[in-house]
Amino acid sequence: MKIKTKIKSYINDFEPIIKQVDNSTIWFLKDSADKDLKQSVYDAHEGSYPKDYIYGTYLCILENLLNYDIENIDDIDDIRHELVDSMVDIYTYDLTEWLHSDNSNVYYLDKAINEYGCKNGFELLATAQYIAIDEVFEYVFNLLKD
Repeated sequence: MKIKTKIKSYINDFEPIIKQVDNSTIWFLKDSADKDLKQSVYDAHEGSYPKDYIYGTYLCILENLLNYDIENIDDIDDIRHELVDSMVDIYTYDLTEWLHSDNSNVYYLDKAINEYGCKNGFELLATAQYIAIDEVFEYVFNLLKD
């Protein structure tokens, strides 16, 4: 199966749910979703409770991959940084909202400080979010690689 066909199939395994509280959209997997996709999304949660952010980020990565000319897994690896970087919020407000959305996001702040030496606010938040998105990307990449 061609890689783009595989990606489209995985995208179709997601379904939106509208939250009545604020009319925002969250994403879940259909009951009929591919078992490997289900396992990959489950693994992306790394043992934590289900998170809207991970489902949404996973889907967004798949959708963004369709915007690139990809033939094989090596092409996906080549565009990884560009794709992940394009998904990082560009406004401090949105970055702080992301940070506030889950207490475990502080882990990514620590990682941005300790591994990347980030010091100022925007750079720190953007790098932390980049790391979080890139972690989800790794699960998408591994799913498509298999």
